[in-house]
Amino acid sequence: MAHEPIGEGVLARLRANAAAAGIALGEDDLARMAAGPFLHNVEAFARLVERTPPDMVPDQLKDWTNGGPGARGEERGATRDGADDGADPTDPFAPLHVVAAAIERREVSPRALTELMLARIEAHDPALNAFQLVLRDEALAAAGEAEREIAGGRYRGPFHGVPVAVKDLLAMRGTPTTAGSKILADWMPGEDAEAVRRLREAGAVIVGKTRMSEFAYSPGSNNAHYGPTRNPWNPERDTGGSSSGSGAAVAAGLAYAALGSDTGGSIRMPAALCGIVGLKPTFGLLSLAGAVTLSWSLDHLGPLTRTVRDAA
Repeated sequence: MAHEPIGEGVLARLRANAAAAGIALGEDDLARMAAGPFLHNVEAFARLVERTPPDMVPDQLKDWTNGGPGARGEERGATRDGADDGADPTDPFAPLHVVAAAIERREVSPRALTELMLARIEAHDPALNAFQLVLRDEALAAAGEAEREIAGGRYRGPFHGVPVAVKDLLAMRGTPTTAGSKILADWMPGEDAEAVRRLREAGAVIVGKTRMSEFAYSPGSNNAHYGPTRNPWNPERDTGGSSSGSGAAVAAGLAYAALGSDTGGSIRMPAALCGIVGLKPTFGLLSLAGAVTLSWSLDHLGPLTRTVRDAA
């Protein structure tokens, strides 16, 4: 199978990485590597980033769009362990822990961040189909409350004032909860799922409920009722499932984190296909109370985030 030639951008990046690691890499070595299959996936990734709209590219990958190997990482002090504490907290792709720290210091406003996420959802979700329901009014009210509490000296912790999303199999009081099915299209739970209650208690701002395959019964995003969720990196590709909307929302910078569920890979597959982090925690660590379960003895609730630190 024929491959595209390896571009100078990938070769320059390889030279820079080898030099940073103290590896002597000559031009003959580079030529042999370019001739083999080793770099073709890297080149394909570079071309994918080039085709992606600039405001959809996560901040940690921006240097792939400007031809400067490592430039953004050097500017922001990124370290080998992936720490990114120098990220701009107003960047929609900033890690949650960076945003949370800025909120606590009152450097950024929960309402401004919520308005940013809602504007991005309005701009990008028609193409992605990541959200089952956008809770604009509720989110702005929660953001305003968080802002007042923090200004008054009551800071609840790292979720306080942070815009997040939840998979649409978690009950929310007075809000439709479909589990991806027309059967439940009119179901309005009378109380929150325990996981939602804990998010609210922590001061999180829930911007919406995310798409999923029907009753979480698919490893893909296919849904005959509400349509598939498109991968933010390539709309022709799938996001994986069943927590498809949660994966796409985090990857596209529409929420700083999202809750999903995992029976046989439904958090891990969307995380892998969307280039983010997904964690299937120990069974029972997050209560399933108020969740529409696929298998109560196998289901796990867990986070989808942009960094390992945020998932922890």
